[in-house]
Amino acid sequence: MLRSTCVIFNPNAGRLSNIAGVPVSKNLLIATLNQMKVDGWHIEYMQSEKQEDIFDFSKKAVEKGYESIIIVGGDGSMGHASQALINTNTAIGTLPAGSANVWAQQLGLSGLKITNLTALDSSMHKMVNSDIKKMDMGLVNKSPFLFWASFGFDARLVYEVENNRKYRQFTELHYATEAIKELNNWQGVELDLDLDGKKIGGRYSFAVVTNIRRYAGGFVELSPNAVFDDNEMDLWLVNHTDISNTLKNITAFLLGNPENSSDIIRIPFKNLKISAQENLYYQLDGEPQLPQKNYEINVVQKCINVLIPKDSDQTFFMNQ
Repeated sequence: MLRSTCVIFNPNAGRLSNIAGVPVSKNLLIATLNQMKVDGWHIEYMQSEKQEDIFDFSKKAVEKGYESIIIVGGDGSMGHASQALINTNTAIGTLPAGSANVWAQQLGLSGLKITNLTALDSSMHKMVNSDIKKMDMGLVNKSPFLFWASFGFDARLVYEVENNRKYRQFTELHYATEAIKELNNWQGVELDLDLDGKKIGGRYSFAVVTNIRRYAGGFVELSPNAVFDDNEMDLWLVNHTDISNTLKNITAFLLGNPENSSDIIRIPFKNLKISAQENLYYQLDGEPQLPQKNYEINVVQKCINVLIPKDSDQTFFMNQ
């Protein structure tokens, strides 16, 4: 059992960050941490003001020799922190306080919401009794990601939504509204791809690289057999012809049965190159990035330690 940890809180994450001027998530977190201190824990608490702080705080935690850091936020916060932990002995865990918390859903942790105000307490109990596992990460043009990278239509949606967070209480509705608005004008993207030496190409609605099983706010189990430390990731490609066909494919995607569509293909890979004729929207762990034309994606095996609750699915990892 862990007895000390560095807790990094993103006060801007999630629907309960500020309700009528009350920082609900922070108040609940402080109550949880105070109880842990009563129970004999040593906790260093850090609160970010901007995204870059999460990386910087995580790096400091590594330098101080902490066995673990626990991120209180969402998937984007986890992604920022993980970049500082590559090839270190410090493990990363989460108290899900973001809007979607897909990684937490993957691990069976309940997210903080108005109908579950004890989520931080229950998640902390699971985190401090977790196993430590080694997990793969991905690099996109040498920039790390922990869960996903995507290119094209869905990355465009992430760009629009995440850069306009005034609708934080209605994230799913905001995504749906943007999808309807963007879909009418979306022409797809022409891509050339090289997957471990195999070259393919075509016009696609979007391309998704996933390291875990869940996607799209956790509603979709996109790669149900994904293993988190097997030195492979899945590339999902969605062919683009016209709006009606794209809508059909997106529906198949969201219903969790993409392999039933002839226009959607899955290709496992270790190394991938993507070239576009024009700047291509992309996102890493739910965070929008500046568009580029050329990308190289590499899988780095077992390069980060993660805290995995003991009651999580044992098939997530190989024989660790």
